[in-house]
Amino acid sequence: MTEEKARRIQAAITSTAVILLFILVSIMVYQMGVIKGKKAKIEQLQTEIRVLEEQKEQTQDSIDLWLCEWKITERANELGYLYENDK
Repeated sequence: MTEEKARRIQAAITSTAVILLFILVSIMVYQMGVIKGKKAKIEQLQTEIRVLEEQKEQTQDSIDLWLCEWKITERANELGYLYENDK
């Protein structure tokens, strides 16, 4: 091999390595952006889950309250209903 041919091969290897490195770094930066976006979406969904769980608990508390016999009786009295033996 001549010295010129060896330099050309070395230059080709170097340029190929630089291009490959650039491509790999670009892919890594893109993936980091995607991961950051997914983490933000996960946090948003977790916040939404917490809000929905709180609403569920409030609804369940409301249902439990309305299932109590005294509340049913109170509401019936407000509407003017009476038990048969209340006359």
